[in-house]
Amino acid sequence: SIVRIDNNHEMCMAGAIVVCLSKLENDNYYSVRRNLQGKRNEQYYRASDLHRKAGVPFGTCGVIEAAIFEKHLGIQINIVCDQTLRRIVYS
Repeated sequence: SIVRIDNNHEMCMAGAIVVCLSKLENDNYYSVRRNLQGKRNEQYYRASDLHRKAGVPFGTCGVIEAAIFEKHLGIQINIVCDQTLRRIVYS
């Protein structure tokens, strides 16, 4: 499924990944999906942890970082551009 992440940090790709994995694993999905304000922001913590473990620098990600996340997690990532009629720009 397509997951769009709106947040106030620059870890949108990692946020989308942790939300998708959480949903697939039925692991506290709704808590992770919500971008909670305040001290306990589950999505932020999990995205930060993913960046650290995968060795991806914090900040905006592109296809190079997607490939690193794929290899680290053993998954396939598809990036879809909403501005071009949902065309897959990375797979």
